Amino acid sequence: MTAAPSASPEEEGQPDDLIQALRRMEEALHSRLAAIQQAAEALSEHFIRRREAEEELRKSREELRALAARLQRVREEERASLARAIHDELSGALTALNMELSLLPSRVTQDLHQLLTQNTVSMSEHIHHMLERVRIIATELRPAVLDQLGLIAAVEWELQQFQRRSALRCEIILPDGEIPLDRERSTAVFRIFQEALTNVALHAHASQVTINVKKENESLILEIEDNGKGIQQSDILDVKSLGLLGMRERALAFGGELQISGAPRQGTLVRLRMPMG
Repeated sequence: MTAAPSASPEEEGQPDDLIQALRRMEEALHSRLAAIQQAAEALSEHFIRRREAEEELRKSREELRALAARLQRVREEERASLARAIHDELSGALTALNMELSLLPSRVTQDLHQLLTQNTVSMSEHIHHMLERVRIIATELRPAVLDQLGLIAAVEWELQQFQRRSALRCEIILPDGEIPLDRERSTAVFRIFQEALTNVALHAHASQVTINVKKENESLILEIEDNGKGIQQSDILDVKSLGLLGMRERALAFGGELQISGAPRQGTLVRLRMPMG
């Protein structure tokens, strides 16, 4: 028999080299997998911390809005109390003083009658002026019509006062009946309405403003639209615009939404959606 040819030294070393190469590849693969796993764990931990931070931020925002709503309620209660005190006590005192002045000329001698008459007329005019200022201040603090007749009547009354002060043409579209909102929501809507009219008077340079109040999908919708110079997007987003910020916060405190839109020379539209409860 012919003997099989013997393997060369190079061929005898090939299996060992291959095994070692495979082992090195396996070690590298394990090392790479370990690095990937470590990175995945770090990324997962990062996302968990981020979710926790977002949750804390959400809770903080809810707490701040609840606090803001509470402060607004306290503020409105104090304003209502102060308005009643001013109207009841100060108006009563001034009215009584005016009555005393009107009786004074009849209680003195004829020589002093003409002088007292002149003085009492002047004093009476001042008292009437003070009574009018007291009425205005009390109304600004808390309009009685809002509590006595409801939101729709208060909006209509406020627009009449605004038209008298500003001389702008005003149009208003109202629903047939009252929209049922609780006292706090009604107050928030009314204050937003007041602030929107103030912005029209100060910034819009408009000649006309249109108000639309309606019910839509269990929400009250209030729209204030003017034909003025419009509003820039930068002004809408400006965090220094405290009036706009206050309007948004009043709406958000009750789950509402305030949208402001406009363009140069095309007027501005303020749209409030306030859930009814």
